[in-house]
Amino acid sequence: MADPIAPGRTDTFEQSYGEAAALGEQTIVTSRGDIETADAPGLSTLLIDHPDQSLSRVGVLLYAPGPDANTAGKGMIAQMTANEARTIAASLVRLAERLEPGSTH
Repeated sequence: MADPIAPGRTDTFEQSYGEAAALGEQTIVTSRGDIETADAPGLSTLLIDHPDQSLSRVGVLLYAPGPDANTAGKGMIAQMTANEARTIAASLVRLAERLEPGSTH
């Protein structure tokens, strides 16, 4: 495994805390088959720089922290192109509008 990476914060960094009822383990049926899921208490967005700019990506990190400071948590990173990230961002805005119509940031 590669050395640990400590992402830096951008000038647009925002931190928020929310609470939600745990969904527990679920099976989600997707176009790529069934996916067994679990709650991910952490989410972060990343800019993944690559020496070959055409390989740079936007990332979404879903993670569950370790049980203590000495134990690593587990997570997954989804990488996407700029256009894919714009599509996901637009989808999130539409879903947020359905959840709370007319609300602003």
